[in-house]
This record gives sequence, structure tokens and C-alpha cells, in this order.
Amino acid sequence: MSWVVKRWLGSPEEEAASSSPAPVPSTSTQPTNTNTFQSSQTPSLQQKSQVQQQQEQQQPPRTFPNSQKILISGLFFLSIASVVTRRALARRRLHAIPPFYSSSVYHQPPGNGALDAAEAFNIATINVASVGMTALGGAMCALGIDNIEQARVKVRTGMGIAEGVPPTAEEEKQFEQDIEDWVGKMLDKKDIGEIKKKVEAARSEAGKKE
Repeated sequence: MSWVVKRWLGSPEEEAASSSPAPVPSTSTQPTNTNTFQSSQTPSLQQKSQVQQQQEQQQPPRTFPNSQKILISGLFFLSIASVVTRRALARRRLHAIPPFYSSSVYHQPPGNGALDAAEAFNIATINVASVGMTALGGAMCALGIDNIEQARVKVRTGMGIAEGVPPTAEEEKQFEQDIEDWVGKMLDKKDIGEIKKKVEAARSEAGKKE
């Protein structure tokens, strides 16, 4: 399954370069001329990376990178979610306290099950989203990632496939075999394989009777 990750992590330029056929050298020219022609026509990945770095340096610097924006937004939403949660809990606590001239035995606080469930769901959604945004922004700041391209480059370099090597025929066969094994295991776990066998046996018997 490694070639799937390589294909996903590969950039569109590299996929186009891998899919396009290589220029065929002419027989009349000398080998040295063909080598220089191919090297001039197909720039290396290092040259591409240098060009991208130069373009990034030429761009005007931004006041806040995307990672800091996400982190600040997550902290802001987390503070709002904390205030909303605290107010909801305080309101429920005040409703549970009986009035001064009433007995706690006969006190029934007002409440609606549907509204309470909707409020709890909304509060939980706000808190989870704010915590997730804060964690994402913190991780991006810690790893020095500002966009998807930088994240892709870091993952590819960490996996040792920075050059985006296309999958071979053996890797494709191995991937297909892994998928078949996984599907077979899932079918066996869910007892679908036995049901399929029974259906096939019933069909064969029906065909024999006809």
C-alpha cells in the first residue's frame, strides 16, 4: 500500500512528468549532445525546489502566518465556549435551588428534555471544535507548517519518498493482494462469506432442478 501514499503525496508536476514520455534522442547526434539536451529539457527536482524557494522569498512577508491565525482563533473560540458552558451550568444550578419559602421535597425545577438535550449537544460541539482548532494551530506552530504543501513535503521527507518515485508493477500487485486479503478478512469477520456460499449453493441447486 506504499504506492498509494506515494501517489497521494506526489505533486501534480511530478505526476505529469512521470506520465509524459521521455524525449527520444536522435541517432545522428553524439551521446554528449543527447545528455546535455535531456538535462536542459528536464530540470531536476533540486532546481524546482530552488525556484520555489526564490518565489517564496520574493513574496511580501505576511503579518501572521496561517498557523498563528488558526491558533489564535482556536483560543478565542475556546474562551467563548468556556463562558457559554459556565453560564449554562450556573443557570441549571440556580434552577435546581428551591425558593426561600418552599420545601426541597416538593420543589420541581422547570425543564424540558428536548431543549436540554439540544443545549448539551450544542455546548459539546462548540467545545470539541474549539479544542480541535487550538490543537491544530499549536501543532502547526510547533512543526513549522503553514499550508498543505509544507505538510506534504514534511511527510514525504519523513517517509523517504521526497523524489516521488512512481509505483512498480510488483508494488501494484502487492497492493491488490493486500486489498483482497483485507476484504476476505472483513467478510469472514461478518460471516458474509458463509452467507455468500449458501446463496451460491442454493442457486446451483435451483439450476440443477430446472
